[in-house]
Amino acid sequence: MRQEYHGVSYRLAIPNREVEGIYSTVIKTWLNKDMQVNDTFLRFVRGIREMDAASIEEGLACMFFSLASHHDAARAPYEETARRENFYHGLILGLLAYFGGEYAVESSREYGKGRADIVLVRKGPTPQNAEDALVFEFKQGNVKDSVPLETLAQAALDQALEKYVASVREKWRPKTMLVLGVGFRGKELVLKRGL
Repeated sequence: MRQEYHGVSYRLAIPNREVEGIYSTVIKTWLNKDMQVNDTFLRFVRGIREMDAASIEEGLACMFFSLASHHDAARAPYEETARRENFYHGLILGLLAYFGGEYAVESSREYGKGRADIVLVRKGPTPQNAEDALVFEFKQGNVKDSVPLETLAQAALDQALEKYVASVREKWRPKTMLVLGVGFRGKELVLKRGL
């Protein structure tokens, strides 16, 4: 292949079939890995847009497994549960920034008897009439705990239902609402759904 760069002409060639095979394998691996992460993110996006808890959980679980390190949050001392939980909160908030144009994304806003971790609201025809509202509440377990992730997710869901949901409904008046309690430990997560 002949190219010109800054007035200098050069020719590139793959020296032999073995090198061509290596280039082909490496490039295909890079592209496949990027496509897998992209497919996972698109599954998550579709889950948000369709208010489908199973797709949201599957997308998040795959992204956490491929993007997050066990060392990012899990090794913090037990007393620092809030800091570890903030890692997951921030990571999901960053993923939800993708929706900024079509959704209102609120983090740690006061609703009812506390602060909801994340409230995601699809904008409707008027500010007081949202299409959809999605409430995320997080609970993080210590790596050494024996508390099942399902229990953490249920505790998060119960907290959201008890403290925030009525106020979110009152403020936004969404046509549909999904409440998600998410339990985390290391690179694992479980999601519980409520309405």
